[in-house]
Parts: sequence; structure tokens; C-alpha cells
Amino acid sequence: MQARQRRGFGYIEAVISVVILGSAVAMALHTFGAFARGALFDRETTIATELAAQLAAEIRSQAFEDPGATIVFGPEADETDGTRQDFDDVDDYNGWTATPPQQRDGTPMDEYPKFSQNAVVEYDGSTDLKKITVTVAKDGQVRAELLLLRARHDAETR
Repeated sequence: MQARQRRGFGYIEAVISVVILGSAVAMALHTFGAFARGALFDRETTIATELAAQLAAEIRSQAFEDPGATIVFGPEADETDGTRQDFDDVDDYNGWTATPPQQRDGTPMDEYPKFSQNAVVEYDGSTDLKKITVTVAKDGQVRAELLLLRARHDAETR
């Protein structure tokens, strides 16, 4: 009997080649997807850190306590219009939050619609320090948090 000569690929070889090639493509796409998600997370974290730093610098530049005669912890009655433009001391920022983040005059930063800013000021009156926590989140997940202390005797900028 004479042996048959084979030319080209048979059906089984073609199927195996497609499976191997498909697996390689799937792994490459998975790797690329992980890279893209990581890059997006890094970008969002950088944005959140910058937003937190801007708000922290603004708060840090304020007076330790209200320059008026009556000292009240938190915003005074004339500082509750939803913006920060009338805040004149550190503790006015206590509990302040905005989604999306805002400029000091209340103008929303529409380029960051899923981000939020939050500030908490803690002061027990027994020290000359106020602890300030600025948090920026994206879709409810904290992406940046800055803690700073404001001392009564820091050089006043106002």
C-alpha cells in the first residue's frame, strides 16, 4: 500500500491553531485592559490629590478663628449661602462638601462631575491647634485625603 502524501493543514490542525491564537489574543486584551484601568486610576488619583491640595491651601490661608467679636465654631449665619467666598476662618469649612467640586465663588468644576470634596475641622478648645481633613472622592470612593494642622500662632495671611 502506498502512503498518502499530506499537503497543507488539516481540519484539526486549523482548529488547534485558531484556539491557540484566540487564547493569545484574549490574554493580550486582558493585559491591556488591566494596564488601561491602572492608568485611569492613577489619573483620577492625581486629579483628586490636586483638588484636595487646592482646598487645603485655601483653608490653611484662613485665620485660626473668626476675626469678629463673636467666636462661633463653624460658619457664621452670614456664611451659609452654599459657597466659600465669605469663609474667613478655618472652622467655617467644617462639614463643607460639594459634588462636583467648586471654585471658592461657588462655580462648579464641571470637568469633574463624579468627584466630590469634603472638609472636616476638629477643635476641642484645649489646644491651639485645629485638625483639618480634606477628602476628595470619585464615585463615592476616596481617592485622596490630606490632613493638616492649623496653629493659632501660625503667621496670619489675612
